[in-house]
Amino acid sequence: MGISIKSFNDLDDTVNNRGFVHPLSEISLAFIEFAKNAPGSALDIGAATGVATIPLLENGIKTIAFDLEKQHLDILYNSTPDPYKKNLHTMVGHYPMDINLEKKSVGAVLISQVLGFLSGDEIREGFKKLNVCMNHGAKVFIINYTPYMSITASFVPVYEKRRRTKEAWPGLVQNISKYCTDKELLHNLPNTLNLLDPMILTRELVNAGFSIENSYFLGGMDVPEKFRLDGREWVGAIASKI
Repeated sequence: MGISIKSFNDLDDTVNNRGFVHPLSEISLAFIEFAKNAPGSALDIGAATGVATIPLLENGIKTIAFDLEKQHLDILYNSTPDPYKKNLHTMVGHYPMDINLEKKSVGAVLISQVLGFLSGDEIREGFKKLNVCMNHGAKVFIINYTPYMSITASFVPVYEKRRRTKEAWPGLVQNISKYCTDKELLHNLPNTLNLLDPMILTRELVNAGFSIENSYFLGGMDVPEKFRLDGREWVGAIASKI
């Protein structure tokens, strides 16, 4: 019996105005595949209404769905048939502040479009906390916005100048309304976003004790059309707990 919920091809607003519920990307699909034989539970950070959680449950994987918004998780839980609920644990909280899981209990982690809402210090804290709760051989899968989106195209020169001067967080936008070309999207975005790139993710993951499997720009069909610019709209990363 499958779980019926929203179409995975839809792009919906989050109910708390923190981005969007994105469809599955190649990073999300790699996370789901790895989780089938991972050395511990799956942890879906920023689970929203369950785009990635649902396929995990359908494969009988013990899953922690973690999200800032209780209403998202209520939708997920209420849409989950009873046979799947035994493998679903929902947690409401702020990442990384409220991530306090048992050591070495997690085998696979997905962080989809969450890091962009955090400060650099919070990103660093989160990676360190994940390293503690992840088992050896576990992997973390990350998707995040980059500056190379249609809605922040005019910010790109600022970002690239910061890169040249080696600023620690060159994609930190503290006034996105100044750069966003699609005013209709601003209702669901904060005025501060931390836009990342492969170099930044690699640096922070390595510093937190992870081994990088891949870190690269992601575009094409993985990105909703309204965000597309030049094929570098998202950054994806996969890293292993050493």
